[in-house]
Amino acid sequence: MPTDAMNVLVDDTDPLVHYSSGWQRPSSGKPQEYNSTTHESLSPDEPATFSFTGTSITVFGTVANNGDAGMKISIDGRPSGSFDVDDQSTQGHNMRFWNASDLEDTLHTLTVIVDHKSLIGSTQTLFLDYFVYTMRSTAGKSVLIDDSETGVITYSPDWKPDTDSDGSLNRTQHVSQKDGSWVALCFEGTQISFFGAEIHATIRHYQWIPRSDENTADSKIHSFNRVFYLKEITP
Repeated sequence: MPTDAMNVLVDDTDPLVHYSSGWQRPSSGKPQEYNSTTHESLSPDEPATFSFTGTSITVFGTVANNGDAGMKISIDGRPSGSFDVDDQSTQGHNMRFWNASDLEDTLHTLTVIVDHKSLIGSTQTLFLDYFVYTMRSTAGKSVLIDDSETGVITYSPDWKPDTDSDGSLNRTQHVSQKDGSWVALCFEGTQISFFGAEIHATIRHYQWIPRSDENTADSKIHSFNRVFYLKEITP
C-alpha cells in the first residue's frame, strides 16, 4: 500500500451499499461479524453494488456450513473474479471473499451477485459483511488501521500476532497476557477508536499523550469487535 494511502471500512448496513430486492439483512447477526450484521441473497442474479474511489478493494463475509455456493464479482461492469465454496470449504467469519488491487485511482462500482445454487430460498451459505478499500484522499473518512500494520503500530515484545482469529476484522489480532504490555500509534485526526476481541483482562488503561488524562476499561465479558476506547480530540 502506498505510504500516502489509507484503508477505509464500509459496513454492509452503510447506505453507500445498494441492494436489489433479492437481498435481506438476517434478523439476528453473529457477534463475530462487524457490527453483528450481514446481508444475504435470497434469489439468484440479484446484485449488491458499492461505489468507491480508490486503488484496491477487499470483500469480507461469513461462510456457513450450508453447502455449495458461489459469488460473482465485477468492477465497472466487467467480470473480475469469483468466490466459490462447497461442503469441504473452511467456514467462519471475517473471511476474505475477494480482492482487487492496482486499480486506477478513480471512481469504481463493485457489483456482487451470489449464486446459492440449490439452496436459494432456504438456507444460505455466503453472507456479505463489509468492504475495505484503499484511497489516497481520506478527508472526512473513518480510516481503518489493522493490527497487522506493524509499520504504523508499535508493540512491546509481549504481544504475539494471531492471523486466524474468527472474531477479528481481517481475521487478525495481537494478543498479550502480560501486565504492562503496551502498544503505540502516531496519527493525525480528530477522533480515535480502539477495537478488539475476546476481553480476558479485568482492567486496561489507555494513556493519551501528550495530554495527561488516563482512561480505564473494566470488562470480564468475552466479546468480538468491541470498542475498548473512544476519544474525541480537540485542537
